[in-house]
Amino acid sequence: MPTKPPQGLIKGLLIKNDDVAGRDDAAMDLGAYDEPEVEQALIQVASDPETEPVVVRSCAESLVEIWIRQERLPEKVLPYLCPEALAELAGYVNWYRTKDQTRQALSEVCQVLWEKWDPIGVNDMPGAFGEYDNYAPAVCTLLRHGADDTEIADYLHRSEIGRMGLDASGREHTEMVIASLRAIDLGTPETT
Repeated sequence: MPTKPPQGLIKGLLIKNDDVAGRDDAAMDLGAYDEPEVEQALIQVASDPETEPVVVRSCAESLVEIWIRQERLPEKVLPYLCPEALAELAGYVNWYRTKDQTRQALSEVCQVLWEKWDPIGVNDMPGAFGEYDNYAPAVCTLLRHGADDTEIADYLHRSEIGRMGLDASGREHTEMVIASLRAIDLGTPETT
């Protein structure tokens, strides 16, 4: 990855002239740089309602490239961007927000499976922490897709019997686990 952005690219992007193709090329090329002055220039152009839509979209694409590399989303910038930029950023914004929500939801599901479900009975052994983490993605998927309590109980029981070689947990215990799982805020992707 290039280390220092050519000032000529920034200048070429910021100068308002009839060379739309040149500004568009500069916007696309600047996506390879992570420096703050690059991001600032891209945001400035993507926020200007007089900028040609093709250039605005290329600025947004480059911002996405930068933000993906930096694993961030500067929410404060979004309200200032032109509609074309927001449309280009929508997929990334939704993915980023959902990624964080999914990570948090998975963590909370793991915690419930460890503290409440614990079919093996190892949650008092520090070395066994995380024993049930492999079951969390499936539980999250069931919850996010609106599975009813019976479907979740069936999954937990199949895991206990088929994967762990245990007897299925009792009905009351399973209901308590499911109630704890349902209390988790799974979040929903926001739209812009």
